[in-house]
Amino acid sequence: MRRYRFRRIQRCSFFFFNHSVLPLLLVIYFSVKR
Repeated sequence: MRRYRFRRIQRCSFFFFNHSVLPLLLVIYFSVKR
């Protein structure tokens, strides 16, 4: 049970990280293109 809980938290944090980094990468990409 503890393991499952930890895995779930990891997944949530990974999702949050993805949503946070993706837009940032897009902004950097457009900045470089300009």
